[in-house]
Amino acid sequence: MKALKLMTVAAALVATSVSASTYNTTVNIDDLSTVIAWTETTSMQFPTLLLDGNTENGDTCYTAFNSVGYSELCPTDRSSTTSAIFTVTGTPNGNVGVTLDTTPQTVEGIKFIPYEDGSSLKLNASGTVTSPIHGSLELVDRNAITSSSINFTYNLEFVGQ
Repeated sequence: MKALKLMTVAAALVATSVSASTYNTTVNIDDLSTVIAWTETTSMQFPTLLLDGNTENGDTCYTAFNSVGYSELCPTDRSSTTSAIFTVTGTPNGNVGVTLDTTPQTVEGIKFIPYEDGSSLKLNASGTVTSPIHGSLELVDRNAITSSSINFTYNLEFVGQ
């Protein structure tokens, strides 16, 4: 009987009461992707392409370079040539990623490739920044040209980071 009393006392000592408490934490979220907006303030404009006896496959034309050495395909008046300019707005001092589809497009023997200066931008203290999007053209098949005007498209997105 003494052994049974000792076990009962030992069991009573082991069965102590345990309680738990719940604690909280707060996480702040600054979702910049919902406040980024942009507008095209200047559209991309190439000059008229010149096809003459000196024009060869591989000749190029760029919106970003005004030098004839870079633009054998458009050596004439370049006064209306412009890269596209986009004004981006968002949270002041925020970072913005630039996603541009640079897949080459070839239409009627002319290859178009859009390109940007960098893949990220920094908004100023007012929450704006401008971003140029440039374009290049390359003559790949002079014999395939059948129109006097060719259209190209490009996909562009600005994303808060």
